[in-house]
Amino acid sequence: MEAKSGFIKAWVGGINYKFFKYDHVIFHRQAGSTIKPIVYALALENGVSPCDYYSNDSIVYSDYNDWVPRNSNRSYGGYYSVAGALTNSINTVSVKVLMRTGIDKTIDFAHKLGLEGDLPEFPSFVLGKELFLHSNL
Repeated sequence: MEAKSGFIKAWVGGINYKFFKYDHVIFHRQAGSTIKPIVYALALENGVSPCDYYSNDSIVYSDYNDWVPRNSNRSYGGYYSVAGALTNSINTVSVKVLMRTGIDKTIDFAHKLGLEGDLPEFPSFVLGKELFLHSNL
């Protein structure tokens, strides 16, 4: 998009429309990890420091049907700083940050930032699971 005029100069909607007829520009799609910066922003506002460390453990959340978040690379162990976990999109730590701040509080914050639609009251929403973002930002 051209900044001065708002003219759209390119439209990149997918890998190959001839074979995959889904336009990623205008259709709703899973949010993936795009929700994570919102989760971390609220955590920072609530006293979490970018230098705080969280363990990169695979744990079971028994209050949520024994759900276990998984990292995309299936690598666990050690610790990540909050800044490092966001930078590297570490799912296990992102869920811990969400749980510390609170799911309901985070959903309210996301709505205040302009995200529309229902966000599930389940910790997997920080990973974009079963979540489609609609934004008027």
